[in-house]
Order: sequence, then structure tokens, then C-alpha cells
Amino acid sequence: MLDVERIYNINLGKIYSIGRHRERARKAVKLVRAFAARHMKTAEEKVVIGMDVNELIWQNGMQRPPRRLRLKMLKDKDGTVMVSLEVPVKAGAGKKEEKAVPKKAGGKAPAAKEAKKEVPAAPAAAAPAGQKA
Repeated sequence: MLDVERIYNINLGKIYSIGRHRERARKAVKLVRAFAARHMKTAEEKVVIGMDVNELIWQNGMQRPPRRLRLKMLKDKDGTVMVSLEVPVKAGAGKKEEKAVPKKAGGKAPAAKEAKKEVPAAPAAAAPAGQKA
């Protein structure tokens, strides 16, 4: 059964100032693991990070993890700590959806474009004035 259940806000802003930008997401995962071990008083090997937390950290790529996380940590009787999001994020919630832009009423009609295509080209029988053929 559960021994301890706590909710924490973790500031990951410090990983933006240390190390290379290509290692930020990996360092964020390590920082979450170390934070959970320190605050729940257990070893880092006994910390299990949930898939939802991992996907949220890696959502924007390895260079731009989130600055803050709100996490729920559950500790069992044997000392295993399970880390998950406090509020589950719906799949694709971070992705922006494209909005359909309505067409303006004063724009050119598609029929005008078709009319231009149907006009035959003028024959090039005679050379312009002032040039030799």
C-alpha cells in the first residue's frame, strides 16, 4: 500500500544555465529523479518516473524541456517512489491546431483565373518594328 503521497512543483530552469543545450532533457530527467530521491528519502535506483512525465519533458525536443513541472510522488512501504503528473495531460494537448481562415468576400473569384487560361496567345508571325528577322 501507499506510505506517503506528496505533490511538488519542480523548477527546471537551472538546467538552462548549466551544460550544453543538447543535453537539457536528459538532465531534466536526472534532476527529477534526484529531486524525488532527496525529498522522499530513498535511493535514486528506487525512483520510477512515469511515461506521462517523460513524454512531457521530451515533448518539445531535447533542447527545450519545460521550465516547471507539477508532479505527484507516491512512496510504497518498500521505498519505491512512483513519479507522475498531478493532473494527467491529454494526448496532443500541447500541439497547436490549425484554424481554418474564412475567405474574404472582396477577393478575386476563381472564375477569373480560368478565363485567363482560356485566352489564346497572339501569333508571333511578324517581328517587332526596328528589329531584323
